[in-house]
Amino acid sequence: MSIDSNYLLAGGMDGSHHVLDLSSFSVLQSFQDHKKYVVRARWSPDGTSYATASYDKSVCFYKSEQDKGEFRLQRRLEFAQNVEALDFTKDSKTLIVAVREDNYLNFVDLSSFNVLPTSSSASS
Repeated sequence: MSIDSNYLLAGGMDGSHHVLDLSSFSVLQSFQDHKKYVVRARWSPDGTSYATASYDKSVCFYKSEQDKGEFRLQRRLEFAQNVEALDFTKDSKTLIVAVREDNYLNFVDLSSFNVLPTSSSASS
């Protein structure tokens, strides 16, 4: 659920995910950016962005276009194995990604999309 409790992210088995408006019970946006099912979807603490993780070994990062009130895909990151977990730091500037069979957490700097050198399993 978003920070203002108005929106919900729902991932699908077909690789899709949806942004739902809880006040009107309607689908605001739908995306098909993954090839396998979406296993995680997480809002940033500041509510301006979110990320999805899939068993297609990728993470997609979406940001709000404030003038339009819609979200757009900003970047897709590929990893060596399936992504098992993701979360944002409190300041919403870094995405933390846990990858199967990787002994490290991957820290993605969201200003540059560089993976900080705790692991070398991601490429942008």
